[in-house]
Amino acid sequence: MSTQEAIDYAYSVAAAGAGASCIVKFSNPLPISDILSQVLTMKVISDNIASIYGFKSVPGLTGFTMKLIGAGGGVKLASEVMMPIPIIGLGASTVAAFCIQMAASIAFIIIFELRKKGTLPNDYLKRASPMEIAYLIRLAVEAGGEIALGKDQVEAISAAVAKFEDAVV
Repeated sequence: MSTQEAIDYAYSVAAAGAGASCIVKFSNPLPISDILSQVLTMKVISDNIASIYGFKSVPGLTGFTMKLIGAGGGVKLASEVMMPIPIIGLGASTVAAFCIQMAASIAFIIIFELRKKGTLPNDYLKRASPMEIAYLIRLAVEAGGEIALGKDQVEAISAAVAKFEDAVV
């Protein structure tokens, strides 16, 4: 599968996962009531994106997924605090769920693009530092923002891959 096909397909899976997160949060209007389903959705998406890139078993993927969840947890918690505010609270929490899932999914695409290229060692997911994870999320959010503003998804994600590769490898 070419880079363009892999990114296009993985991005479609990411968008579907983010949409599912959005629906799950909207369907569970109680604060933090959706946490288990959100975590499971992110784990399923991470596994699906890994399989798109041909990885069946990825050492450290579950732990890395939990690190990404932890990194997005502050945003999610802040949005949950607003839940008692009618309409605004549910809207903010639903948007936060979508954005966190999208950013994490783009982060997975960046990681698996680099794994496919062979530039990240097999144990990278186990030993990624908090600074590297923060930078990865920042790049994923920037790429997602560029895509939302009309930039080609392959171009935006490929640029993020190159930046992360330069910084980490």
